[in-house]
Formats: sequence, structure tokens, C-alpha cells
Amino acid sequence: MARKKTKRAAEGAISCACCNTPKALEKMAKDIEREEAGEREAWWWVQFGAGNFHRGSSIVRAKSYLGAIRETHRQKCNPGGIVAAYELPTWLDIEPEWQNKLLDEDAIEAFEETHQPPDLSN
Repeated sequence: MARKKTKRAAEGAISCACCNTPKALEKMAKDIEREEAGEREAWWWVQFGAGNFHRGSSIVRAKSYLGAIRETHRQKCNPGGIVAAYELPTWLDIEPEWQNKLLDEDAIEAFEETHQPPDLSN
């Protein structure tokens, strides 16, 4: 039993500890600056997980993958954990109620229901 409690506690406590040192933050800022040079800002879907557990997703404006992760920190919608991010299609209109917040499973489902690709069959 002690092992399961320890593992569960560790999964619940995952955070971006690797990003919290001055040297790591400086390196990340330089990487982001280099990656974003000349890029346009776009909406990014950022998803967070820990093991098999989904911790939520956020939609933020950024110029790059690393910039999107940094923006989730700025907006306080990053619960930590494993991160996956991708740029959303330009046809998607992201209303304010979906922006810069941590979305749970119910909110994600509602977002997917209301944001479908355009019908191109005509």
C-alpha cells in the first residue's frame, strides 16, 4: 500500500520544477525568442497529463510551441505534468470564454461540440 500512496502523491505533485531555476528560465527565454523570430501569433491547444490521467487543456495565444507553454504559466492555467501542444486551425474562432483557462473534461467536450470544421461539401 505504501508504494501506491507514494506513486499517487508523486503524480499529484508533478509540476514544472525543471523550469523553475534561473538558468533553466534564461535558457527557455532564449529558446523561445529564437523559435518565435518572424512567426505570427496563433491559438494553441495545450494539454496536460500525468501518467494515464488527463489534467486538463488550455487554449492560449502564442507564436510557438514553447511560447504556448510559457503563456499557460503566465495565465495560471498550467497544472503541470506532461505537455502536448499544437497550433489550432486558423478558421477556428476562439471566444473569450475558452481562452486562458484550464478546461476540464466537460468543458473540452462542450468546446468540441461547438467548434466543428466548416462544411466544404458545397
